[in-house]
Amino acid sequence: MNLASEVRRVWHYRGYVVSAIVSEFRARFANSLLGGSWMILSPLAMVAIYTLVLSVILAAKLPGIEHAYAYPVYLVSGILAWNVFTEVLTRMTQVFVEFGNVFRKMAIPKFSVFCVVMGSAYINAVILWCVTLVLITALGVELSGWVWVVPALLLLTTLLAGALGALAALIHVFARDVGHVLPVILQLLFWMTPIVYTREMVPASFQWIVDHHPLAPLVKLYQDSIAYGLAPGLEVVATYIVVAASLWFGFWLLFKRAISEVMDAL
Repeated sequence: MNLASEVRRVWHYRGYVVSAIVSEFRARFANSLLGGSWMILSPLAMVAIYTLVLSVILAAKLPGIEHAYAYPVYLVSGILAWNVFTEVLTRMTQVFVEFGNVFRKMAIPKFSVFCVVMGSAYINAVILWCVTLVLITALGVELSGWVWVVPALLLLTTLLAGALGALAALIHVFARDVGHVLPVILQLLFWMTPIVYTREMVPASFQWIVDHHPLAPLVKLYQDSIAYGLAPGLEVVATYIVVAASLWFGFWLLFKRAISEVMDAL
């Protein structure tokens, strides 16, 4: 079976994917007094804290933008990108272990499980973005029309992180060290990415790290669209699309060869 056939099978089982995502959200807020309200309250609190600390207490400014809340907007836009990337990558790494019983059911396409993980993370990210958008607007920050491309950027980030996570998941089945090493790598990559700082704040001798960071251009797409009101670079977007598609194709080739060993290991 080729990759296109697997995608068609996933579409045929789309009802399972949707119901599984809904079940995940229900389980997450089971026995909670506020229930699904936490999906809004949690990101709202995070954005509010960043705004209070950076704009009111520290009075941080963003070079090139005079608005009082420019720096929190810049920070939140970067964190939005980073959160969805790390959530998808981290959970996808555990997908064979977490959904081992599902993978043993041959009637269900294996890629449908990946769609459940990525779909759940994507919905979380869109909710966070909507809450952020409302709060930023309430603060009087003038946003450009390019903010409406953010959901598409979130989808691109989800697919990219999903492909990387799927490849890591194959390794994780046979070497559980991946689950321990990944958080350390992500923590290091976070501080190497211009999220809490701008490229101009980095000493000249270290700017090459930012310039060659594979995720820096991805985060910059969000910062340009939200904080600076600029159009996202189409060349950068196209590059990440090609990379994500190539990674998924590469994963599929490896997965077909290793599927029997993976099932035995589970």
